[in-house]
Amino acid sequence: MHWNVLEQTSHKGLTSMLRRLVGTIVRGPVRVGKALGRRFERRLARRISERYADEITQFAALAHAMRELNENLTARLDKQEGFQWDHVALARRLAALEDHVSGLLDQAPLDEDDDGRSVVRLPVTETLAATTALGQLGQAG
Repeated sequence: MHWNVLEQTSHKGLTSMLRRLVGTIVRGPVRVGKALGRRFERRLARRISERYADEITQFAALAHAMRELNENLTARLDKQEGFQWDHVALARRLAALEDHVSGLLDQAPLDEDDDGRSVVRLPVTETLAATTALGQLGQAG
């Protein structure tokens, strides 16, 4: 089938008119659909961001609390380690003093006649025994 020029022109004009008519008719609902889609997208994005913002805030607070706890535990550990080293040094000094006192107690008693000096004797053993008893009472009580 062969169309003449007039039929072709009228067919093209009719096709373009139908396209414009359909575009005009469809343009309104498409605009409404686009607006509804954008509104739905914004609302959905807002709800998702609010939900995750709450969770992120909770995680940030938890991370902050963990950092504070870690700092506190580190400081406490440093204090305990320092005490332990001081404790070891104190125990060594105390052992050295005990050895020195034991050595003094084991020495032969001094005579008052040696070198013409007068010696004042102190009840060292009684004092040590009393101090030890008081220390044990303090620990038990």
